[in-house]
Amino acid sequence: MAIQILPPQRSAGGEAGEAFSSGFIPAFQQSLENRTLREALSGLDPQAPLEDQSKVISGLNVSPEKKQQALHGLEALATLRERQARPAGGLTGQPVPQEISQGISQVIQENPEASADELALKLDSMNIPRAFSNSFIENRRRQDERAEQTREKRFESERAYQSKRAMPYLTKLDESRESIGQKDQALQLMDNAISEQDLSFFSKDNLANFLGQYGEGLRTAKGAQLINAQKEFLLGNIGRAGARPNMYIEKQIASMLAKTGRSKEANQTVVESLRSEQDISKKKMELADELVERYEKELGYVPGNIASQVDKMVKPYAQATQDRLAYRLRNIQENETGEKSLKNNINKRVTRGTPLTLQSAKLLMEREGSKEGAMKKAKALGYQIPTIEQYREYL
Repeated sequence: MAIQILPPQRSAGGEAGEAFSSGFIPAFQQSLENRTLREALSGLDPQAPLEDQSKVISGLNVSPEKKQQALHGLEALATLRERQARPAGGLTGQPVPQEISQGISQVIQENPEASADELALKLDSMNIPRAFSNSFIENRRRQDERAEQTREKRFESERAYQSKRAMPYLTKLDESRESIGQKDQALQLMDNAISEQDLSFFSKDNLANFLGQYGEGLRTAKGAQLINAQKEFLLGNIGRAGARPNMYIEKQIASMLAKTGRSKEANQTVVESLRSEQDISKKKMELADELVERYEKELGYVPGNIASQVDKMVKPYAQATQDRLAYRLRNIQENETGEKSLKNNINKRVTRGTPLTLQSAKLLMEREGSKEGAMKKAKALGYQIPTIEQYREYL
């Protein structure tokens, strides 16, 4: 309900000017850290129309939040000046007491961020009648509503932008998810086949390959298992090359897989390499799922840079996986070389970073006579010595 206010002794312009210069401007100077905004507020003419004052603030190069806060303050001051300029009348027909006017100014000045309900409680605690405080409370409520609308528009705009950036990566992730189990099973079947059956160059399975359809009678069960595993992995991995890769691409992908005609160690090297790649892919998927769940809960959307976040988070795991792969490939190589050849060449330099296998460590200890001497010699030859925990993991 509108209340008409008339100061008891001072003119309306003088009262409003004093409230502007000694009440609200210090409040802005304390709450706004932007120097440009403070100087602009200090230089405003208290008697100038609200529209002219708003134009000055709107033209400043300050953040939207600070600009909006200043405009809200000017609106509150305009309301106060308007009320004080009205003739006596309204419900009581009495002027606003000086202490009530000062109390309202003090509460608004000290609570620039308070909501309408919080402001009402503060004014009530100062024993200011609602007949005098309602208009200020409702003004703050309108400010809150405008601020909330601004926040909602900004949130929707940010969510749409970030979601559009993140969508290609999340779509690709979901496509990979469908084949992850299929590829795991195929790798296990490959490993089992090459471990339990001779599939080398002079094997019956390789002869069957040479003879084509006439040699299928020579195919062993494990040889057939390997072929089926190849096909399963190929189908699971085909998404990396596109939805419908041509025969050339299929051939290139198939050439990376374990196959008959190769030595056991060569096929084991292929399987270990593919398994490491698979492990890293699964870890990326796990980390991405965690980030998606967290961001949807905290932000309401997934940020567009999720791919770079996942890549950064997976680096330690990828490095550990690479170290494990290097050890296992070295172990496969030494097994293929044989203990006699390894012993004859144990004192030769290796490529820096070559992991020291337990087999090589044992031979160095026998040669040097002590563990300390063996470790010192290994470093000098260029070996990378794993920790005890790494040895346990690699085996």
